[in-house]
Amino acid sequence: MKLRVALDELLPTKAAARELPQALDRLDAGDVEQLVITRRNEPRAVLLSIERYEELLQSELLHQNGNGNGQPSPTTVTPSPALVVERHESE
Repeated sequence: MKLRVALDELLPTKAAARELPQALDRLDAGDVEQLVITRRNEPRAVLLSIERYEELLQSELLHQNGNGNGQPSPTTVTPSPALVVERHESE
């Protein structure tokens, strides 16, 4: 599984440490869906809005409780994602 991330969604750890308020503003404004925090060009963490995090938790809860047919959903194991950066032309 590859993790597709736009260039403007990457946030090095040093920048994250000094620019966290601005990063949160970008998430709140909907400028980005997530920010991938990197260390030495490797993805280390993902910063999400609380709304998106709650959506993911709800989705996971539905997955754990079954797939609608009374049977538990199979557990999916995926390897660690590779980082793919997509460059977008600025408007």
